[in-house]
Amino acid sequence: MVNEPQQQVLAMTAEKVQQARQAGIFFETREIADGIAVQVWRYEPGTQAKEATVDPLSLWLSLRDNRDDRIQMSLDEIEEKFPW
Repeated sequence: MVNEPQQQVLAMTAEKVQQARQAGIFFETREIADGIAVQVWRYEPGTQAKEATVDPLSLWLSLRDNRDDRIQMSLDEIEEKFPW
């Protein structure tokens, strides 16, 4: 298993990012700001999540092109659990 990230990661839609900027909350996506990394998703992350974590399919899709062998091994573990 791969270690958890050292910083907190938030996922939100581009619309939510725009709303945050209009409210005076400025940050750059894909960069770490105040210890928080922000990811922009094409869909609302909460629609698939049952907990405060990413759903397995979204995680798998976001990392499938990563060349790190440890990541690929973890993705294989996730894929084995998919209800095909």
